[in-house]
Amino acid sequence: MVRLRFFSFIKDLVGTGSCEIVINKEMKLRDFIKLLCNRFPALSHILIDEYNDIRVSILINGRTASWDDIVHDYDEVAIVPPSSGG
Repeated sequence: MVRLRFFSFIKDLVGTGSCEIVINKEMKLRDFIKLLCNRFPALSHILIDEYNDIRVSILINGRTASWDDIVHDYDEVAIVPPSSGG
């Protein structure tokens, strides 16, 4: 089971700040993101851009993650939209 945490407007899109997803085996982040997009279709255009790159900050257990990082059972995955400011 992977604990998910959503921040800012993303939590409004999914309707919660956190939830849990059961995974049967470890998987690359790219596959985990596909799983998330199937479960939460509204996230598809938010999480991945037209070049299949991650558009948001994704942390696995508090560390910035990349496509090839592995998501394990009992990990915490946080999805944070890009910040803006001036």
